[in-house]
Amino acid sequence: MNLCQERDLEVAQESGNVNELGKEIDRLQFEKRNVDNELRQLREEQQAMHMQSTTQAKLDMLAKDKSSKEDAIQKM
Repeated sequence: MNLCQERDLEVAQESGNVNELGKEIDRLQFEKRNVDNELRQLREEQQAMHMQSTTQAKLDMLAKDKSSKEDAIQKM
């Protein structure tokens, strides 16, 4: 093999590696988009659960207050 052929072989191998790296980058970017979407959905679900918990606590407090007032009225 002469020097020119060796250089052509090296260039071909390097471009193959570049293509493989490009494919790997594309795959990893796709995975990242999927993970980012899942994280966004989980954050939205967490926010909804927090709002539900807060609302339930307010309802419980109002029900207790109502019960206390009803008891006070009955004692009159």
